[in-house]
Amino acid sequence: MRLRNNLRTVLGLLLLGWSLNSCLDEIPIELEEQPESGLVLQGQIVQGTPVSQVRVEILELFQFGNNVNRAVSNATVRIVKEGGESRLVPQQDLSGNYAVDLTQTDFPVAPGDRFRLEVSTSDTDDLIVSDWDELQETPQATALTWATTEVETVGAQDMVRLVPGIAFFISTPMRYSNGTPAKLRWKFIDAYRIVDDGLQTCYVENQYQANRVFLQDGALLAEAELTNFPLFAASIGIRHIDGYYLSVYQQSLSPASFQYWSDVQRLNEREGTIFDNPAGSIGTNWVNQTDSTRIVHGFFSAVAQDVIRVFVSREDMGGLPYYCPLPPPNGFAPAPTVCDDCLLYGGTGSSLNKPHYWP
Repeated sequence: MRLRNNLRTVLGLLLLGWSLNSCLDEIPIELEEQPESGLVLQGQIVQGTPVSQVRVEILELFQFGNNVNRAVSNATVRIVKEGGESRLVPQQDLSGNYAVDLTQTDFPVAPGDRFRLEVSTSDTDDLIVSDWDELQETPQATALTWATTEVETVGAQDMVRLVPGIAFFISTPMRYSNGTPAKLRWKFIDAYRIVDDGLQTCYVENQYQANRVFLQDGALLAEAELTNFPLFAASIGIRHIDGYYLSVYQQSLSPASFQYWSDVQRLNEREGTIFDNPAGSIGTNWVNQTDSTRIVHGFFSAVAQDVIRVFVSREDMGGLPYYCPLPPPNGFAPAPTVCDDCLLYGGTGSSLNKPHYWP
């Protein structure tokens, strides 16, 4: 029992870091507390116009007694719509990612439809099936705003100080069209511009605040709408100097999916003191129909999504000093930096191509 509880706690942290385009984090565990190997499956079908998307990641957890997650390749993944219609979800790479785009004419996706995923693994011939998840409609956010603020940072010798920051706020209905309370999750992508010393202009676009879960349950609110609801605040840095976009993806979740992400959020926010409630378990809606003794974790959800964006210009930020050129070094010249080549910045998110929504 102690082993299983430890597994649940670790998986909660691992699953929090999951995104449709990123890998799970590695978390060290004492040898005597290492859980047995199991599969982690995370998947979504996201309604879109005119194209909906299915994204799935399949990893094997703690294989061979270590905490390096192994991508599961050559699985057969199928998205199934209640009523019998289905489509294969092909493998995209060797990192355990499977994806397919679905046009509305080829595979209609609409609120009220119910979907599930079916996964057959090539190495064990197991058939793993998710529960049905019903797609909810998504209220459209009415405003996304920002304001300057101050945020706390921890510096040398663990000294806490206040630094200039920027805060973001959203306004949105919290009821579906039939009047029932909505259950929402927010995800973010930020984009910003960098001009290097060679006057090359790069645009960096990445997922943002991905290590946190942002939820709101309309059933807990007396009002039918949120007005200027605070999302998060961040310190001002390189991303805010020469033009900045925040895109907020507002997702509507089924009750089961909302409960799952609430459990992940609660586990993430525990301080780890003796005064905290026990971590408890994080549920799953996957079932191994071939061998019920094999461990399966993760969740599949059907999601309707709306996007709203806000632009913060250089003039809005008061004309902060440009990031490049960097001050000359005191010693040896440093390795190539973002100011030598702006494509070096932002990991895989830096590009010479301007995002389609950029003014």
